[in-house]
Amino acid sequence: MDATQKQINQIVVKLESINNDLKKTTKSEIANAAKPVLSNLQANTPVGSKAHKRYSGGSVVATYKPGNLKKSIKILRFQRSKTAVFVGPAVGKKTRNDGYYARFVNFGTKYMAANRFMERGLSSAMNQSLKIMSSILSIKTGKL
Repeated sequence: MDATQKQINQIVVKLESINNDLKKTTKSEIANAAKPVLSNLQANTPVGSKAHKRYSGGSVVATYKPGNLKKSIKILRFQRSKTAVFVGPAVGKKTRNDGYYARFVNFGTKYMAANRFMERGLSSAMNQSLKIMSSILSIKTGKL
């Protein structure tokens, strides 16, 4: 296990021990710490040059314009996760910019090579985000 993974594990343990009163404010502060990851992911997201369509049963279900994937990457806050936020493409019928096809771009298909934009964006911003989270946790819970 490398040093970054150990730091992440320490942060998770500290987050689980935070008082229930602080969980809501902590989640918003962690979302602020995720902003460097968000900006790097958006910067590394490829932008196509033409619109693409998604079909289901022979009819067009969705049309994706260039830049749609970049706009779909957001900080996601799920209700079931008490102290965590996630950064990635928002997917679903209720989202304006659907990042449904992010997995195909990132992992590739048999027709196109993988473009690992998620890993590039995450690795370049992880240290900066960890520093912000560590400083937040040291203020909230004492020294980390």
